[in-house]
Amino acid sequence: MTNLTIRDLSNEYQTYANLTFRKHGRPTRSANNVRDAIRELLETPWPAPPQPPETVVATLPVERMTVRVLKQVQRTMETSGRLNRQTVNDRVNTIRRMFRWAVDEGFLESPEIAERLKYVAPLRRHRSQAPEPEGVTAVEETLVQRSLTALAEELEDRRTPERHRLGKLMLATLIESHWLIGCRPGEAVMMSRQSIVEQTVKLLDGSTATVWLYRPSQFKGELYDKPRVIPIGPGAQCILRAWMRRATGQWLFEGNTRGKPTGRPMLESSYYNALRRLNRRHGIQHWHPHQIRHSFITRMTAFESKDIAQALAGHSDMKTTEGYIDIDHELLMRMMRVMHEHG
Repeated sequence: MTNLTIRDLSNEYQTYANLTFRKHGRPTRSANNVRDAIRELLETPWPAPPQPPETVVATLPVERMTVRVLKQVQRTMETSGRLNRQTVNDRVNTIRRMFRWAVDEGFLESPEIAERLKYVAPLRRHRSQAPEPEGVTAVEETLVQRSLTALAEELEDRRTPERHRLGKLMLATLIESHWLIGCRPGEAVMMSRQSIVEQTVKLLDGSTATVWLYRPSQFKGELYDKPRVIPIGPGAQCILRAWMRRATGQWLFEGNTRGKPTGRPMLESSYYNALRRLNRRHGIQHWHPHQIRHSFITRMTAFESKDIAQALAGHSDMKTTEGYIDIDHELLMRMMRVMHEHG
């Protein structure tokens, strides 16, 4: 396609991303990541120093997209102080994917441009000016218990308005069950009566036990047809069963706006915000729900083999949250036994 600028191509790719990366009618985080990477690309000054900039990359014809241009985009992000090293690498990779997509869709007649962009090396750990990403650490059980104790005190306090009591009890139930199940926070708030089924499993000693299997309606990786089955052990079952007697709607953790149920599950951000406000009120060290997941994986790795911990976490690799592994029947049965013993 002649006279195609980098801005023109970026607009086409963003449209594609918005249509492709959607779940339940809304753009996913992947579509937003494309938007952010494109913005960095289009706003980068050109030419690169030491020459004075005359324009921005957005105005260049796509044929002028070279290794030097992408290196300038990378360098601009690296020295901005806004983005950590991993984010810079992710956005460079997104830009590369855009040019590979352009070849596949016929916007570029030759794969030469996409091929040469592969030679831009990623930023290396501790060898760039971009700050290192902060890793998510496990939260200590004592800290979780302090938050739960604070909730219990508020529930016992006669000054707590009655309209707030159910919300506080729901938050306590969510934290306790999440600690035992270890799923992602977004999966924890999505639990419904219809998404949980009972199944009997045979234990190593020959006895049988009932394990709940939770199949989230939304989860990371569903666009790629990866399975997600989360066993719920007896401890979490007991907590959730008691809450089910109080919860009246389809969703176990229903959202609430100005005191009125929304008819939809609680937002993941609402879970984070409610916990942050609770800890702030009681002077408790800040921690967030995703740390519960890291604590769960740590416990499961100590109790069981790595493949069990990976499957329970929904990971294809213990070091990343990307991707899922296929769960065969034998592995699923082993997962259910572990959750009966430890969950």
